[in-house]
Amino acid sequence: MRKNARDLGIDPQRIAVAGGSAGGYLALMVGLTDEKAELGGDPKAVISSKVSAVIDMYGVTGSGNYAKDMLVNFGADTDKVFSPLSYVTSKSVPVLILHGTADKTVDIKQSRNLEEVLIKNKVDYNFVEVVEAEHTFDLHPPKAKGWKLSGTFKGQAESRMSNDPDVKAVVVEFLERTIGK
Repeated sequence: MRKNARDLGIDPQRIAVAGGSAGGYLALMVGLTDEKAELGGDPKAVISSKVSAVIDMYGVTGSGNYAKDMLVNFGADTDKVFSPLSYVTSKSVPVLILHGTADKTVDIKQSRNLEEVLIKNKVDYNFVEVVEAEHTFDLHPPKAKGWKLSGTFKGQAESRMSNDPDVKAVVVEFLERTIGK
């Protein structure tokens, strides 16, 4: 996208990445690992893969029981190497986390663990717990009963709730604050 920004009509400094479930994990890894060669990056790359913001929808943040049989044995460091939590620093880009409280596929504790690490590193973030939403929802989660947002942006704590389960406005607000209109 950055290489072809002019042809695509986009600002190469205003790119966000988003994904749900395994895609949420991948979005976190793209946004938090930057161009680290040990994770498949190209140390000789002349075009940056850095993004300005990450939207993680109910993504995995620690390996736990997920795909253990598919991971190459890295020994004791396996969890550290493959966990986005390992790559959060005070210089990380802002992160929006969306997770349903009724998710039986990826435990909401995965997102709460991410929130703890973001707080510890003073990273701008919003965590939206979507009440009664199950796994794999879009911006209009079925069966949801509303949402609760917490977070910190530019040093200011944020907290609010809505009885409307639609999270589109929250996502748009996050994007406007991080990459602009």
